[in-house]
Amino acid sequence: MSCPNAPKRGHRAGSQRGLECPYCSAGSSGGATAPASVRSTPTTSHLGTGATPSRYVPSTLASAELTKLGEQALGILLTGTADKRLEQALNVLIDAAAEEEGTPLDGSLRGHYWCELLEQAAVSIQELLAVPGAAVDAIVDQLTAHWLPQVVMRVALKSLLNAAISTCPGIASLTTLHLQIAATAISLCPKPEQHPSLNATCAAPLTKAGISHSLAST
Repeated sequence: MSCPNAPKRGHRAGSQRGLECPYCSAGSSGGATAPASVRSTPTTSHLGTGATPSRYVPSTLASAELTKLGEQALGILLTGTADKRLEQALNVLIDAAAEEEGTPLDGSLRGHYWCELLEQAAVSIQELLAVPGAAVDAIVDQLTAHWLPQVVMRVALKSLLNAAISTCPGIASLTTLHLQIAATAISLCPKPEQHPSLNATCAAPLTKAGISHSLAST
């Protein structure tokens, strides 16, 4: 008597091959089911099964590449110029995060991607300054995106923040960076009237620090 479920060849009942066959099930009749140890395990998407996205953990290779892109964008931002080079660097970082996660982007919203990512960076750095030692992941995972897909924003932002902490480890330098990012977020916003949260998250800290920065579109 042979096993009908064996993929290549059957075996006699009670033989060594029969005892080792993962497709046989003692006491069952007809179509036997492989034991749990050999059945395929259902996979779960990065977004999980519920409405709340699970925390994204990039592969080692992807993490290194994203960190490099975050450092490049931050390096341009630290020069104090909000020009096409910074926009391009932010584009590359956001696109890499979207590609890694397999999430499509709406090109028509590209301009707000820049200011939203920088706004969230300013908010995160302010939280890091208020709670020294706070984990970047814990801060970023609580943020909500409006234009950027949520998981893309989180992946790109973590890369940018890790680069910021590495480049500006002291409170004074991180405070300066916070104000610089806030000002840049306002400068890059294509339509400030559509992005009113910038008033509270970026303009208010600048005003408090005695720095005047108009929200008028450039």
